[in-house]
Amino acid sequence: MSRRLALALSLATLPVFVACGDTTSPAVPDAEPAARAFAINGDYQSVTASSVAADTLTVRFLTASGAPVAGLAVTWTADDASELTPLESTTASDGTARALFRADTKAGESEVTVASGAINTQFHLNIIAAEAKRLQLMLASVDTIEVGRTFTGAPVRITDEFGNSVSGGQVSVTIFSNEDTTPFATLTLSANLDGVAALSDMPFPAGTHRIVYTLGAASVSYTVVVMGDTDPDGD
Repeated sequence: MSRRLALALSLATLPVFVACGDTTSPAVPDAEPAARAFAINGDYQSVTASSVAADTLTVRFLTASGAPVAGLAVTWTADDASELTPLESTTASDGTARALFRADTKAGESEVTVASGAINTQFHLNIIAAEAKRLQLMLASVDTIEVGRTFTGAPVRITDEFGNSVSGGQVSVTIFSNEDTTPFATLTLSANLDGVAALSDMPFPAGTHRIVYTLGAASVSYTVVVMGDTDPDGD
């Protein structure tokens, strides 16, 4: 056998190794999770009872490095009977989510929490009374004083249709003496911060007097009886 043929046969018996490329895809790092949430619109606004807030509640979710988190499922919850639309939403590409707020009928503070898992933030809203529509007597409807004394009292509470006190609401007062149909006095009173309006240092002659409070179609009345003679000497 020639040396050349022997070499060829030797090479033919060597194992063949084929280099194959790695077909495994490189690992894709997980998206950075939400780490913070901020109320960016609608916080600390006043909303009339049973009305929709003028400013939409808007929140933004960010990662620890400050990047917006898109596609994040969030929930909206109020701590009272106020309504939120929607109750569940998904953050947009800028990390924001929005909800409409309809206030409870009860005046006071309302807190809305928006959350995704353990990441959350709050909105704080002040629900205020609606338009003044109702009157409520606050004491017995009959009072008695001695002649010569001025009268302070006959308080009424001015409220909206839901029973919330209306600060600064105005009420008309008409006072009739005995059986007279012509008013003894007419005036307008403004309610204090608690929605209460009352007469102050009102002089009355002897007799029976009817105090009529009027607010739109609503009216209530007190009776004040002044005991004694207005002019005991007859002068």
